[in-house]
Order: sequence, then structure tokens, then C-alpha cells
Amino acid sequence: MNHKYFRSLFPVLNTHIYLASCSQGALAQPVSKAIEEYHNSLLLTGRNWSESLNKLEETRTKFAELIGADLDEIAVVSSVSEAISALATSLPDHQKKNKVVFTEMDFPTVGHIWFAQEPIKEHISIIRSSNGEISLEQYEHEVTMDTLITCIPHVNYYNGFKQDIKEIADIVHRKGSLLLVDAYQSAGQK
Repeated sequence: MNHKYFRSLFPVLNTHIYLASCSQGALAQPVSKAIEEYHNSLLLTGRNWSESLNKLEETRTKFAELIGADLDEIAVVSSVSEAISALATSLPDHQKKNKVVFTEMDFPTVGHIWFAQEPIKEHISIIRSSNGEISLEQYEHEVTMDTLITCIPHVNYYNGFKQDIKEIADIVHRKGSLLLVDAYQSAGQK
């Protein structure tokens, strides 16, 4: 991988050390060019609905390839918060599995969304971190046979701690829980 080439695509890196890569990351020249082309198409045609839908499908296809998913497994929404909200409001009412587990390392809106769900807000468990990390033993303890869904970040948004998804998935699935992984910070990383 040619790191110098990729760094050159981000002009801000010539003068700044850019550490904030969450919602508003450094702007790459190809992205800036695409935004400009989109804007110009609106100025010249007044609409670009079919072009937008084509770009959306191209994006879904590339993202599916990036994460090793089938195209029908990819939905496009405006944010992870919107995706979690859609999921939270569509979970079935399950008498034996009514617990939701998430971590204090999740992005703050994750907790807000789960606590807003009236039927489950009394059955929420938050896994606390210790020194910015969560041990596998904590998942063994907190995720129980009555856990409907376990929500975790792959990479902690504020300290970069990377969780072992395979090991966590083994624990969670052994206990019959669904697993929701927020991979916003880690998509495309090894």
C-alpha cells in the first residue's frame, strides 16, 4: 500500500495532524470532486434522481465487497443511530428473551435509543469498561440466556480499543443472543 499517495489525497494532512475521524473526517480530493460534480449536476439539470440511485447502488455494491456481504444484506441509512433505531423498533416482542446488552464504549446515542424503547427499558444491561477495555469474561457474565440482542462497537470511538468480534460472537451466539456490531470506525480495516 502506498501510504504517501493516500496521504496526498488529503490536503489538510500537509499542515495538520488530523485525529478526529468520526462524523467529519478529513476531506479527500476525490470526494471533494464527487461533491462538486453532484452539485453541478443539480445546477445544470435541476434534478439527478436516476444518477443518485445509480450511485447509491454502486456504493452498496462496493460496501458489500468491502465487508464480505451479499448485496441484499446492505441497507443505506443516514447514520448508525438511524440504523439502530430502525432495528430497535422492529425487534419482536419476546417473552423469554427480553434483555438488551450494550457497552459504555458504544457511541452515546446507542444508549439513548435502547432506553427509549418502552417494552425493554427495564431489561437493559450496560457492560462497563475497565481502563477503556472490556474483557471477554464481562461478556460471559452480562450476556445471559434471556438476552435478545447484544450491541457492541468493533472499535471504541474515543480510544481506539478494538474488540475481538469472533470471540464475542461465539459467546453471544452460544447464549442465543443476536449480535449487532457497530463497525463504523473499523470498516475496511484488518
